[in-house]
Amino acid sequence: MKICDLGPLVSAMNLNDPLITALHILGNIKGHYRIVVVNGGGKVHGLIIGRRLLEILLGRRGSSIRAKKGFESVLQEPVNLFMDESYQIFPENTDTETVIKYMVENSLGYVILVDQAGAYKGIIEESCILSRLRGKRFGLRTRNIMSKNVRTIDPEATIRNAAQTMIDNMVRRLPVTLKSTIVGIVTASDIIRHIIRQEGKTGKLGLLDVARILDEGVANVMSQNVHSIQPDSDAGEALDKMVNLDVSGLPVVSKEGQLFGIVSRVDFIKIAKLKGVSTIVEMMT
Repeated sequence: MKICDLGPLVSAMNLNDPLITALHILGNIKGHYRIVVVNGGGKVHGLIIGRRLLEILLGRRGSSIRAKKGFESVLQEPVNLFMDESYQIFPENTDTETVIKYMVENSLGYVILVDQAGAYKGIIEESCILSRLRGKRFGLRTRNIMSKNVRTIDPEATIRNAAQTMIDNMVRRLPVTLKSTIVGIVTASDIIRHIIRQEGKTGKLGLLDVARILDEGVANVMSQNVHSIQPDSDAGEALDKMVNLDVSGLPVVSKEGQLFGIVSRVDFIKIAKLKGVSTIVEMMT
């Protein structure tokens, strides 16, 4: 089986597109966190991810442009000024085992596919792999693959606090907890989506608008209907739930609602390490 058979996501943006376009894309596509950036000939130039957008919204990136031209001008600058380079590029006819082995060895949640001429053909994200593992059971408990050192945030915190915590700890989601009991969850995409809605109301997105939104309580943007998984559930149940709900992560909680950890789509890597890449590939076919 070739890696292109997994149904790569093909959306991308041009390196000269304004940054605001990236905000719209990531704010309106549920379950996705990264956008491939290409040139006019379709060659891959990099990636823009949700955490980078949060950095810009908080003034941690693009500060010199903001000081010189203003916040609104930052949003109109070409996305290539803010993107990250990507070296995870494979020919589209590479066999699946080779690619998944690379992802496992490098703890990566994606690879980019190109054709023989080097033109962009799509991105394989964790969701492409998990959809092929739907319904499988691994004989591993969710507690065996979850992350135990979970960053959380208090429901009284601001959206700005949540964004800063995500940036500082390089995470994309935060359980919202009250006395160790989970009461919600907030993601980078939730914050971006919440900010973009302001533009829809006023026809523009200004610095004062963003500052006001960032100073709102995190309860205004968090999801209160939290989908979770229990620690002794088979890891396959957690993967199924993420695919079926189109979410990137699940809090791992006890029957009493106490937070144990968090499991995300990229944790298929831990399953592949424990069960073996060849076994996982065989289960996908």
